[in-house]
Parts: sequence; C-alpha cells; structure tokens
Amino acid sequence: MILLLNIRRFERAFAGLALWMAAGALTFFAPVISASAQSKKSFFNYQPIGCYLNTKGDRKLWVATIGLTPKALDRSFYDDPSFGMILKAGDFKGDIEGKDIIVHLMKEFNYKGAEKLKFMKYSLVIDYSASIGVNTRTDILNTLDRFVDKLPLAVEGQLIRFSNKIEKFPFTTNKNELRLELRQPIEYGMTPLHDALMEAANSLIKEGSDIPVRVIVIFTDGNDTSSSVYKDRANFIATFANLVKSERIAVLAVGVTNEQDKELLSAITDINRGIAGYFISIPNFSGFEKAFDQIKQLVDNTVIFRLPKLGPDKGPAEISIVSRSQSGSPTTLQLFDCDY
Repeated sequence: MILLLNIRRFERAFAGLALWMAAGALTFFAPVISASAQSKKSFFNYQPIGCYLNTKGDRKLWVATIGLTPKALDRSFYDDPSFGMILKAGDFKGDIEGKDIIVHLMKEFNYKGAEKLKFMKYSLVIDYSASIGVNTRTDILNTLDRFVDKLPLAVEGQLIRFSNKIEKFPFTTNKNELRLELRQPIEYGMTPLHDALMEAANSLIKEGSDIPVRVIVIFTDGNDTSSSVYKDRANFIATFANLVKSERIAVLAVGVTNEQDKELLSAITDINRGIAGYFISIPNFSGFEKAFDQIKQLVDNTVIFRLPKLGPDKGPAEISIVSRSQSGSPTTLQLFDCDY
C-alpha cells in the first residue's frame, strides 16, 4: 500500500528555503517562488518530497524531506530526546518518540557499502543540442562529472541524453559508468525536450513507487524543437506536471542562456501546482557549475524518516515533526498531510 503525500505546503517550505539562504546558511541562487507563497505564515524547516508505507519489509512509514535549516540537518538534534513526531489519522492521535524513529541524512551516505542502499533514484536528463558552443561542451561535461562524483552513495542514477534522438541508459550505482556515458560520442543537434522529460518520468515510474525519493534533474539551454510524441507544448506541460505530481517525482531544473524556455521550466517545477520542484535560471554558462553545486546540495540535504505505522490502515493522516521542551510541550517544526 503506497502512502502518498499531499503537497499543499510546498510553497511554505520553499519560502523557508529563501529565508535560510538570505541568512547566509548556504550560497544558493534564489528559487522561483510566487509572492503569495512568500507571504503565507508557515513552517520553514523541511520541504516534504514524498512518503510511502512499506508493506513488504519493516511495516514503517517512510517520509522523505529536504532539510532547510541547520537544525534539520544536524544529527545531534535527532539523537536528542526532544525530537519526535505526532501522527493524526482518523480518530487516532499519537506521539512517536525519537528513539522509535530511524532518521537517515543523505549527506552521511559516503561510506563503503552505502551504495547497496537504494534511498534515491534519479534520472539525469542532459541537453546535447547544437546551440551549445563547441568551446563550452567540455566544461559542461567536466561539471557533470564532478556532480555525479560528489553525490551520496545511497543513490542510483540513470543518464538520458537528447539531441537528434533520445538515448536512455540503465540505472546504476557505478559512478564511473555514468561518467563514461556522458562522454560517449554524440552528434549535437536538435532539442526533443518534451519527449526526453517524459522518458525520464516514465523510467522512474517503472522503477517502482517504493523508492523513498525519485528525482528528475534536467539541464537545457533552449526550447523544444523536435519532440515527436509530445509536440504540443501546452499539452506536454499539463500532462507532465500531472504525472510527476501524482507519482511524487521531484523535478530539479537548470536552464541556461536567454533561449531557455523559462515558462515551461517554471511550470514543471511549480510548487503551486503541487510539484516538488526547484528551478535555477542562469543567463550564461559561467554560472553552470554553481547551479549544479546547488542541485547537489539539495540532494545532500535530503532527510528520510522511518516511523512506526499507527492508526487506521488507510485514509488521510497528518504528520508533525516536533521538538519538545523539558516540560514536554511540543514546538512544531514542520506539518504536512498524507493520504494512504
């Protein structure tokens, strides 16, 4: 039975990310956030990504988030007795003590053997169009090499390249394979952007929804010029946005140059559509490496909670991440809805 996250609070989480960046906790490009989203009173500590009920293994609820504050990324907080969760489901309301919750910080998965843990799958969708200058191509590949190499080990990645045709490679935990695939000979040509993104989404869906985090990372420098299946732009945006929302697939996009389709990239990462999305727009390739450093930071900041399943077997639920005072009074750090 899959537990699906109601993402009505994504805009609140991204507003929190903006506040954290302003405070200097990380060097980030500003995210795409609507004015209305920024003005809402909310919690700013976690961005929910998705969650599910593991019925085949440990019978726990797996909840995936991105930590937005230093406290949310601090192992000592989760080891402290003040940490806990509150679960409301139907007529049930129960406190879950921190000692009964397993917390995984993605940034910690850099030890030997961590590659055996499949906590995240990502599809790296890369534009190889002719509009990318010859002198820039090597720099792009070098940046992507470093991006892949720095990712935590508990992830499995797939490369999708698009030019005159779309090339899809298998998922792998072997970073050397991904780097070799990036550099395989290819003719820089057209831009079937729509079809490539749909290929990525469908690939992740086929991998199954019992993966705590599924992510599409897309880089492009232009508009779609050659999709053969999803030719109509408006239809593609609607179809793709609905698909990643319903399947709880996060979309992280990097658009470069003035030729990028900002409207499309904004739409498919739009938190107001209920998508776990993030869009970085840069005017030229001088900021390309910093943009992918930011994407890598978001991956590192992933926090996964495994908590006991309590209450009814199905139906809507509300989860609160809390910090309790010595007197036991809870302070809510994040609140989000689930429907399972």
